[in-house]
Amino acid sequence: MSIDTAVDRYADFFRNFSPSDLDRFHDFFAENAHFRDPFNDVYGVAAIRKVFAHMYQQCAQPRFEVNDYAISGQVAYLHWRFNCDEGLVIDGLSKVVFDERGMVLEHLDYWDAVAQVYQRIPLLGSILRIIRRKLAA
Repeated sequence: MSIDTAVDRYADFFRNFSPSDLDRFHDFFAENAHFRDPFNDVYGVAAIRKVFAHMYQQCAQPRFEVNDYAISGQVAYLHWRFNCDEGLVIDGLSKVVFDERGMVLEHLDYWDAVAQVYQRIPLLGSILRIIRRKLAA
């Protein structure tokens, strides 16, 4: 499978992701794939599935928008936005490494958990804003 086809297929999977797709992770991830985000660092399709199943426990109607991507060799960089029904919006970037069959070997998410999640927590958010102001130029 070409890298372009693999990336389009993967991006479409997340654009249209629903709870019924939890059983389709074997269609996209190599058996011992690595997934990391600011809260999780797991290996294997079953563990990755568990991360996304947990997402549905925390957020009733999550939506992913894949806005753009770039490809370099077998690596794709996807710019995305995650929307949750509680008004949570997270912008991020994923580095996704594909094998020659178009299966994901590694999916690493990069996004600012402090600015986009932790600062929403009342007491913790106040403390983090103070720290951020102190460290700013």
